[in-house]
Amino acid sequence: DTPFARLSRGMKRALTVAAALIHRPRLIFLDEPTVGLDVVSARGLRALIGRLREEGVTIFLTTHYMEEAERLADRVALLVQGGVVALDTVENLKACVQRGATVEAHLASAMGEERLRFHGESVEAALHIALAHAKAEGKRMVALNTLQPTLEDAFIQLTGLSAEVMLAEKGGR
Repeated sequence: DTPFARLSRGMKRALTVAAALIHRPRLIFLDEPTVGLDVVSARGLRALIGRLREEGVTIFLTTHYMEEAERLADRVALLVQGGVVALDTVENLKACVQRGATVEAHLASAMGEERLRFHGESVEAALHIALAHAKAEGKRMVALNTLQPTLEDAFIQLTGLSAEVMLAEKGGR
């Protein structure tokens, strides 16, 4: 009995998506569907999108959240200022940055713990660099993870954009 205007943003979003799905369409357009949603609502909506995808529904999804696109999309178009920079599967886009290997080392000292990333031609080379750094700094390596490239890594490499560049282009805002 609550008027639509008085619903929370999450409830409005859920109601809008539910209304769009009533007729069981084969094609859906979702523009930034999880923006402004709380964690639980966003997770629920992503699960629903995943189920629809598994049922064969075609979904055009726009999002600034690369993790969301990586998890939900079969194909991704990377856009910069309205133009398509790259269009491919998530795996193929990530393969563009699969040169060498990156490890994340957790280093400890009396001053505390820090996480640093090291890149090399191979995992062994990256590990060697991490160990040399730890030794030079007098720190102890307490954990080490190999990192796989993400869609965000691919976006940055393929577009040449970084947070610093984007801020500069927007006038430092």
